[in-house]
Amino acid sequence: APIDLPAGCGPRHCAFSPSGDRLYVVTELSDEVLVLDYPSGRLLQRLTAHRENPQGGGHILVSPDGCFVCASVRVSGTSGNESCSMKDCVAVYQRDAGSGLLSFKGSFEVEGHPRHFAFAPGSENLTLVVACRDSDFIQVFNLNPSTGLPSAPAEIIPTTTPDSVIFLSNKKGPHYCEPFVISFYIEPPSQCFC
Repeated sequence: APIDLPAGCGPRHCAFSPSGDRLYVVTELSDEVLVLDYPSGRLLQRLTAHRENPQGGGHILVSPDGCFVCASVRVSGTSGNESCSMKDCVAVYQRDAGSGLLSFKGSFEVEGHPRHFAFAPGSENLTLVVACRDSDFIQVFNLNPSTGLPSAPAEIIPTTTPDSVIFLSNKKGPHYCEPFVISFYIEPPSQCFC
């Protein structure tokens, strides 16, 4: 059955809780994180993803340990946000294991339009790999398991216009994965003939 969301919010991406009974939605137009009961679709919580409301919610994921929900906010390269003093960031929310509700823990800056990110599989740490499309690199953050925030500056890996980060398994072992970066960007046509 369809799920009704607040008018004008512009849902972009969603992620399920480990138990599958909560759905977390990041919105692009209202820049919010919505928590919904699943499968009823009842709205349980509505949080702002960015204090200056830049209208750029991008991607959302639940951490592998189920303790945190991370949502990217794309300020740079988003129409109407030229005067926003904030930088692109990832907002981190602590997830209550019982209710599935969220509490804001903080945010950390990332570079150049964080379009997509993924947690590295098989890692003892919470390692978040962020595709920074407009900066021509990916950033690798080791997140503190108590706060969900980075414990050190990011490692930077150069690439060309990274759009997504997907981990692929290979022959080096059952828990070894290499990041695979999808790099493409198609310029919109200068004229549209409709």
